[in-house]
Amino acid sequence: GTRANQGAEEVRRTSVRVDGRHIFAVTCLVPRNHWDEAKESCWAAHDTFALLKGTGEAQLETWLTAVGKAPDFVMAHPASWSATPVASPPPGISAMDVRLVKDKDTLLAYVQVKVELLAHGAPIASLEQLRDKSLEKLKGIGFVAGGPLSRLTENDDPRSMAVAGWLGGFVGDGRTSGSTGSGDATARLGFVRRDSHLVTFLVLSPTAHDDTMVALRAQRAFEIARATLRVD
Repeated sequence: GTRANQGAEEVRRTSVRVDGRHIFAVTCLVPRNHWDEAKESCWAAHDTFALLKGTGEAQLETWLTAVGKAPDFVMAHPASWSATPVASPPPGISAMDVRLVKDKDTLLAYVQVKVELLAHGAPIASLEQLRDKSLEKLKGIGFVAGGPLSRLTENDDPRSMAVAGWLGGFVGDGRTSGSTGSGDATARLGFVRRDSHLVTFLVLSPTAHDDTMVALRAQRAFEIARATLRVD
């Protein structure tokens, strides 16, 4: 990236590597008018960086397994999150609530995965109908969208291209109140078809502006659940 600093342009190039629970960054910051002569040295620094005693592990956090019943499904979530099956869902539906909590009682972010058995031969609802139904669910737990949610594109959500049965998703900002906390929030929705099952993903987190790290952790928890989901 580039920036203006006291009237002069600077170029910054950063590369990031993961090793176990550690993140390593290499950063080169060069005045723009010296970039052409310095860029080869910067590239060499990025390209040759290596850990002498690294673990070789690229996963930052242990994943745990959560199991839903009737319909049966299995999914993973980061170990720092807790997963609880939704009690007494309607017949033909099972769901899992996954929460990121601070100090035992402060909810930072929330993910729900719901698996619904579709009636034999019944057509699946449109994405817009699925979105509106999910927004009603979110409204029931205290989230009100500040405007229309935007469709997730492949640029917004590149990992979706590897998800079998991916139908589409939405994202947008709004406000929360009640048990999920109060303040600005981002909602993310995703829908997957697996044979005779419809899977709905709901995510509530702070906005990236208010808490970038928690917002990114919530998005990653959504991606992990979606990527690891198996429906029996």
